[in-house]
Amino acid sequence: MVKRGNPNPRVPQKKSRKKSKVKWKLFGGLVTLGLIAAVVGGALLAFAVSVTQIPTPKEVARAQTTIVMWADGEKEIGRFGEYNRTDVDLEQVPLHVQDAVLAAEDRGFYNHRGFSIQGFTRALISNIFSGTRVGGSTITQQYAKLAFLTQDKSIIRKARELVLAIKLESVESKEEILEAYLNTAYFGRGAYGIQAASRTYFALDVSQLSVSQGAALAALLQAPFCDRKNRKQRSLDQPLAICN
Repeated sequence: MVKRGNPNPRVPQKKSRKKSKVKWKLFGGLVTLGLIAAVVGGALLAFAVSVTQIPTPKEVARAQTTIVMWADGEKEIGRFGEYNRTDVDLEQVPLHVQDAVLAAEDRGFYNHRGFSIQGFTRALISNIFSGTRVGGSTITQQYAKLAFLTQDKSIIRKARELVLAIKLESVESKEEILEAYLNTAYFGRGAYGIQAASRTYFALDVSQLSVSQGAALAALLQAPFCDRKNRKQRSLDQPLAICN
């Protein structure tokens, strides 16, 4: 009687063990390379931050509206200037308005040091699996881009944004950064900064905004750069963009 089957059943087991060892070695090699890349990248980032100097903000981030008043100092005659902006101290912005902006743009603002790994990962997953474009930049990164950089989407610009954000967090307080961002961000309809936006949309001083009004302005930060005719994205370098 002829018996069928593998005369040496142990051979496949040896092959499978060898394959398993090769896989583990490959996995270990990839982990090692990843760790080395992380260490080298961290060292390069730390060096870049240490040698970076905070540049002077662009004109679009500094220019303010010139307000002409009557002699009584109360009645306004008119406003002049290319950029509709009036800077205010953070203390003038109600806490509920600050919270609305943080909820819309950077919920972990007071917990990170300029860059949020969780925010970046969440945005990456959302962009890949849901098809929704979500930004992972912190408020510090957004301010660095608005005040010092251009709006292009190159890797170099993104790297400079990251370095500047970390540097800003090391030399300025959270309150100073949030104040600068609120006075720089574009809210549409030619309004730069929370005070100009408050007057443009509600004819109120920022200190008078209600909870719902503050939430409405915070929502405008998501996509304010649009053109009335073609609704295309526009940058801060094109200050006369209008959003309806």
